[in-house]
Amino acid sequence: MPKISHYFTLGLMILSSYIIGQPQKTMSAADIELALKKLNTVGSVLYIAAHPDDENTRLLGYLANENAFAPPIFP
Repeated sequence: MPKISHYFTLGLMILSSYIIGQPQKTMSAADIELALKKLNTVGSVLYIAAHPDDENTRLLGYLANENAFAPPIFP
């Protein structure tokens, strides 16, 4: 009898991981290329804005996408 409850518990755990788990994100070729480019980048940028309207979104976009930096923003 204990073996049946162990198998039932194990089956329930496996089933719940499939039901509750998040779906796997599919990446496009461009996303994969950017992720691989970010692996070779050593560096970061700290950008501090005094006000939300002080953000330079073009600069942040350039640093994040073209140079593969991950700039944190501290408002």
